[in-house]
Amino acid sequence: MMKNILANLLFALFVNIAFAEEEASPKDRLIVETLTRLERFDVSGNEKWKGAVERCARSLRGKEGYFELVDQFSVKAEASALIQFVQKDPSAEDAAKAVQLLFRLEKKQSIANALTAGPKGKADAIAKLVGFIQTPEAKKLLEEYRATNKPASTVAAAAPALLATPEDIALLAKRKGDP
Repeated sequence: MMKNILANLLFALFVNIAFAEEEASPKDRLIVETLTRLERFDVSGNEKWKGAVERCARSLRGKEGYFELVDQFSVKAEASALIQFVQKDPSAEDAAKAVQLLFRLEKKQSIANALTAGPKGKADAIAKLVGFIQTPEAKKLLEEYRATNKPASTVAAAAPALLATPEDIALLAKRKGDP
């Protein structure tokens, strides 16, 4: 009985810690709002600002303003969340925005991995999204995907028949051993 109570308390504590990390504090939101108003989007030089922006982005996942925040501040730490949007439902509007952001964040390899790892139907849907991105990297990725996943367009020439006539079959039948 005591073990169950302790296990439940530890689980509850773990869940609270996990969600506490996701939630941005009011201070974080104030920092992000101030940076946005000042149009200072390069936070790579200040770890506190960068951390505040990343926490705000995590807390906004799936909500209004998420993609704009990730785009403005180029939050590369959100690449894994963006690829999850793409893999979850490639036909959704969020997936299209996520693919655009992944290319802007120079995370083409994440999309390439999604194209090769997923089922054919999802991979084709992701490839369609990539087709809307008009960058050289996107075009190259799409060409690579099509080259590896498109069946050959020409039928290979048939090998010449070794047994063209009934006489050839009869000769072969009379042979013994390995021809």
